[in-house]
Amino acid sequence: MADGRRMRRGVLYRSGTLAHLTPADHQRLGGLGVKVICDLRRDDECQQEPTRWATPVAMRQWPIEKAVAEAQRAHDWLGEGDEHAIVQRMSSHYRTMPEWLRPHVRGVFHHLLDDDVPLLFHCAAGKDRTGFVAALVLHALGVPDDLVREDYLLTNAAGLYEFMRRQRKTSVGIASVEHPLDRMSPGARQALLGADERYLAAALATVQQSHGSTLAYLADVTGFAPGDFAALRARFGASSG
Repeated sequence: MADGRRMRRGVLYRSGTLAHLTPADHQRLGGLGVKVICDLRRDDECQQEPTRWATPVAMRQWPIEKAVAEAQRAHDWLGEGDEHAIVQRMSSHYRTMPEWLRPHVRGVFHHLLDDDVPLLFHCAAGKDRTGFVAALVLHALGVPDDLVREDYLLTNAAGLYEFMRRQRKTSVGIASVEHPLDRMSPGARQALLGADERYLAAALATVQQSHGSTLAYLADVTGFAPGDFAALRARFGASSG
């Protein structure tokens, strides 16, 4: 954090779909003591891959405006075969996030302010919606920009494409080696499935342009006063060193 302290561990987790957890996964994750799961997905995504958790937990989801949801469902990301076109499309997608994710951002932050932790938030892949929300939380806690970017890029270590190939029943619909993802060039596939710092930069630039700073955006979305942000930093900061 900016004041030299480290963030508390074991209080905030981000993830992709939770629909394919094995009994061993449930046994291991149940030990995290998660109290709240915040689902950032659309209704149709939730229906296709319902979240399953082995221990009692509060499930939270917020509606996405109908027009936005329909536009997202209508776009065939897999039809984009050109790496440059995918980068442009993904950057444009990220630029819209600060607006249509407002209810989700508000919900996550209010749970944090109420100390409803450990808290887990997730979307489908665990990189775009969750990546943006995670960046906002880290900014609010005073984490330097370079570490925020580093945390976002850690998503690439998860091996999303490899996971999707193993999980033939994911919402992306991989059923055979003939899936469009497999026919993409490695560069195009990485542009679609990878965490790219240009994408996060596009979302944060929109925040900067519309509100002047990330904290000003968050104050507008959440209704938090300066004291609330100070409370978050005090609560989730650990000792230095």
